[in-house]
Amino acid sequence: MSLWKAAEASDIEEAADLSATYRRLRECEAVAVHTCVVETKYFPGLTQHPKYTRLLAAGTPFGKDPGWIARAVREREDRRKVFDRPGYRYSVLLDESVVWRTLGDLEVWGEQLSQAETMFAGNPLFTLRIIPRTVPASGLLGATTTTIFRMPRNKAPRVFMDGYPGIQELTKPRDLDWVTREWANLTAFALTEEDSLKYIRNAYDEVS
Repeated sequence: MSLWKAAEASDIEEAADLSATYRRLRECEAVAVHTCVVETKYFPGLTQHPKYTRLLAAGTPFGKDPGWIARAVREREDRRKVFDRPGYRYSVLLDESVVWRTLGDLEVWGEQLSQAETMFAGNPLFTLRIIPRTVPASGLLGATTTTIFRMPRNKAPRVFMDGYPGIQELTKPRDLDWVTREWANLTAFALTEEDSLKYIRNAYDEVS
């Protein structure tokens, strides 16, 4: 389920009715020291404005259920509690197309752009870098979301990919090595942090 991508440590119980893979993802986020996200379709959940989340939730098969939408918004807001952990790092590689995906509401789009810029500007532990359209092909861009959890005490990373046919955990060493290489390759081609925030700021100026 693409709506329920990464999870907050404080609300794992609420995932009890969702897939076992998703619950494992949330448990990993509860202890990870560094979360790395490659996002190709929407702004990552931890960065979402509540109005943006509502639009996404309304577009799911459960979107006619007000309770589901409220749950989605609550999850996104609660998830950000992981940011309070001392030394926690959060890194995002964002496909350029995400910046321009309006979801049909220019006002909400503008608020989402503003929130993303504010969240990453001036925080040395949070980085957002935009992947330009000219980047060479990468298998990570074929999924909606790839999440890499760097675990404490030098434990092996945990990797989840969200897309068709759903969320999956990669466990084979060769797959983990491949994801690590692809992350490094995308990072090499991404805009700098400064230029990425300028890009988002310019997009916001256009809509406002």
